[in-house]
Amino acid sequence: MTLSIIYEDSDIVAINKPAGLTVHKTSANDPQITLADLAVQQWPEMKGVGDRVNSPSGEHAANLRPGIVHRLDRDTSGVMLLAKTQKAFDYLKGLFQEHKIQKTYLALVYGAPKNSRGIIDSPVARIGAKTTTRIHGTRDLVERSAVTEYRTVQSFDGYTLLECMPKTGRTHQIRAHLKSLECPIVGDKLYSQNKLMLGLNRPFLHARRLEFVSPSGVSMTIEADLPPELEAVLEELDKTLAMR
Repeated sequence: MTLSIIYEDSDIVAINKPAGLTVHKTSANDPQITLADLAVQQWPEMKGVGDRVNSPSGEHAANLRPGIVHRLDRDTSGVMLLAKTQKAFDYLKGLFQEHKIQKTYLALVYGAPKNSRGIIDSPVARIGAKTTTRIHGTRDLVERSAVTEYRTVQSFDGYTLLECMPKTGRTHQIRAHLKSLECPIVGDKLYSQNKLMLGLNRPFLHARRLEFVSPSGVSMTIEADLPPELEAVLEELDKTLAMR
């Protein structure tokens, strides 16, 4: 499998990650082929790029995240940045930590938010694999601040296409925040149980755009097209809307 390149220069690569591809291994014994594995095959210079991690014995541990400066969920598609040099890695990681990279996602949700646009400012916590905003009155859950801005792009019969701009980078943040509005993402088995999947076997969540200043000082906007399976869902909803 070859990664789909959107942009490349001497410092960075932007790729359109397909759904179903895990970003990096969880351990050295993890057998699955990940985005990081494929990246090193295409760009061998990435192999030594990343955080300096030591094992408990004090030895330098294997780099499980070569070139990886941020991540997407396994079943989320869209634009991802990879660093080809250590200098670029450190620079981009700093931008993400300081929230200086504008991230825009497309999400198709069940129903419609009460307001066509707004800001969700709700802390999140983890219960097993699931992130939740319902954390008050529970025990052993650690709150982490989370902010997501959203706006309506298009309304359908029973569904709404949203642009979501997360201002923080919590695991499952957009999925949990939209669930808190009672508008879970279509196809999201974890947060929208017992709902029509519209033929999807993945959440309709796509990292559409990244806006940032590159390591060379150039202001960049990088976009990733929707994959065919998500385009097909929108086309079918358009047809249904036109027939009404």
